[in-house]
Amino acid sequence: MSTSTSSTSTSSSSSSSVDKEAFVQGVGIALGGYGTFAGDFTYLSSPSYKEPGFDVMFPLRLSVPASMDIVFLLIRSRYGGTFDNLLGRSYQDYTIEVTNTLTGEPVYSVLSPNNISDNWETPGWSPVVANLRTRPDADVTVRHQDMKVVVTDNKSDEFVSCRVILGGESQPFYIIAINKSNFANRAKYSSYVSNGYIQVNPKGSYAILSPSGNVFETTQSNSNFSYPLNKTYYKHQPGRNDEDYAFTITEYSDSSIENTVTVRNVGNYGSIGIVDIDSFAYDQIKELDSPGYVDVRSTGRSSGISRTMRIYLAA
Repeated sequence: MSTSTSSTSTSSSSSSSVDKEAFVQGVGIALGGYGTFAGDFTYLSSPSYKEPGFDVMFPLRLSVPASMDIVFLLIRSRYGGTFDNLLGRSYQDYTIEVTNTLTGEPVYSVLSPNNISDNWETPGWSPVVANLRTRPDADVTVRHQDMKVVVTDNKSDEFVSCRVILGGESQPFYIIAINKSNFANRAKYSSYVSNGYIQVNPKGSYAILSPSGNVFETTQSNSNFSYPLNKTYYKHQPGRNDEDYAFTITEYSDSSIENTVTVRNVGNYGSIGIVDIDSFAYDQIKELDSPGYVDVRSTGRSSGISRTMRIYLAA
């Protein structure tokens, strides 16, 4: 699809909208699609435009799959009381601001005519496209998971806002697994994995979990937290989406281990969770035909985004 086609349809609409600028106006936004830097794109048909405060009475949240690098949002302006009456706008008539909801960090975004997908066209009218990047390039591993978007129609000063949230399920965690009987040879740096693994021991075991950012052992003066309290000190290097989390176990592989595996926040530091396996779990897991597991869910206290990590337990 050519850029010139989009520009023509927008310009022709604009010429007939001069007298409509005095009418009540609003800006609608829709999810148009998403894709990866590898070239795997999805373009949604019949996009559903929303305008918080006009046709929805709640803040607008748009969800996209967790592995997406690029998000396309579609923008249009209206006059009067319905979206049947559209104002002609070019991409130069809008401004966009996108930030990480949690940190305020700017997120790359650019406006353009629709030269991307025919799925987004309607007869005689073409939307403006906002292109967002959830990470700067393929060399950066951590994506913005929660983004605040504000688009302003510069001719009317009307604006629309929404949040774009990457789905949280199956996101990797940082984990350090500790075997109490072999504490002297413990791991001192976290691993970044989708599925964790803990070797359960008759003396007990535990794991340190971080949904966002590396964790490593350090000195007391350089630490963020300690576990066990005032015994082993750790430094947390928060990722760009760091916040405090609530940790829960959502599934046990077998009812026999339900009372032997727990999860909680580390004391006085809300970004880190502790999975504690008591000594009784060893005998229970040893009786199982295959390694047991628990599914641990973290939910951001600011963003509300949840993600789940499966941790396998072997005796």
